[in-house]
Amino acid sequence: MKETTLTTRRRLLARSLPAAAAAAAWSPIDATALCRLPVEGDEDAELLALGRQADEIFARFYAVKAIVDPLMKEYETRVLPDVEAHCRREITPEKLVETMGEIQRDLKSGDSNLEELIEQEGEITGETECIFRRVMAIEAHTPAGFAVKAKCAAFACQRPWTEENIEDADWDDQLVRSLIEALLKPVGERLPWEQ
Repeated sequence: MKETTLTTRRRLLARSLPAAAAAAAWSPIDATALCRLPVEGDEDAELLALGRQADEIFARFYAVKAIVDPLMKEYETRVLPDVEAHCRREITPEKLVETMGEIQRDLKSGDSNLEELIEQEGEITGETECIFRRVMAIEAHTPAGFAVKAKCAAFACQRPWTEENIEDADWDDQLVRSLIEALLKPVGERLPWEQ
């Protein structure tokens, strides 16, 4: 059975424990957790490995997105008359949905149609879930570790970058955007879509 204790900053500092342990003060910790503190030089080894896995997923996602985006523009152009007809009650909702599906299946890149490519984007995004959960659970200790967390956050929450000019974004989006970019810059990392 795990033994949990509430450790105070004074107790930790009195024992001259590493700074990382002192930062955990005032929180319940596993009694054996101090034995698992990171060793100098590989503080964020697991985070960095997860970051490399995430980068591979980001690259695949944005490769598919580069194909999907122009097809989506054409889809929107082709479906607009039917959406307008539906708004004027000239076609039923069922007919609109049927037409939308036909257009998605008709628009192709190679052997894949738009519907399949959108599904592929969703599957690739789904691959990030277990990585992101682990990234959230691990404490970062280095600028590179914080950059991994920031890059994953940027991928998961892209809304702050919808405005090209940061000053045009909502205040909360400006804060999120500037924080994430500030964490990436010192280690030379870029946003996932800028790879």
